[in-house]
Amino acid sequence: MTDSRRYIIVRRGDKELFDRLRTRYADDPQTVVRYDRRTGARRRAREPLVAERRRGERRLPHNADRILATRGYFVIRGTRPRLSPA
Repeated sequence: MTDSRRYIIVRRGDKELFDRLRTRYADDPQTVVRYDRRTGARRRAREPLVAERRRGERRLPHNADRILATRGYFVIRGTRPRLSPA
């Protein structure tokens, strides 16, 4: 079983929008509002990559920068495993 979670990524430095969205979704435990923490491309070297161990893509889609610049936020739906009662 999985729980569905919504992540709202707000462009860096837009405190007013960040505060407004945090207030709007304060009572929704499935929604997480965060600042965009990216600082630049991480993979710059052209070295062979080892096999990826992660199960899914963790980066924002390619059009995320454009959406963050125009709208100010980006919404991602994620899933996480639900812990079963012991």
